[in-house]
Amino acid sequence: MMSAMPFTPSRRGLVPPFIAMDVLREALAREAAGHSVIHLEVGQPGTPAPQAVLDAAREALGGDRPAIPRTATSSRRSASSRC
Repeated sequence: MMSAMPFTPSRRGLVPPFIAMDVLREALAREAAGHSVIHLEVGQPGTPAPQAVLDAAREALGGDRPAIPRTATSSRRSASSRC
């Protein structure tokens, strides 16, 4: 006969809130004030990305030149563009 596992209280309440929860709180406040809000702050998408987005991502990733981050300095962008 198996013995019952002891009950252990959850510790998830000890996890500090993170930025997504701050964004959610602000979005809910704006929504309560009558603003139209599209919630993108938490969760997983329920549907795949639109085909146009997938095509654009494949095209952007399929080139033979590496992507250059916008935050790169102009000299670094210039050097990277000569690769």
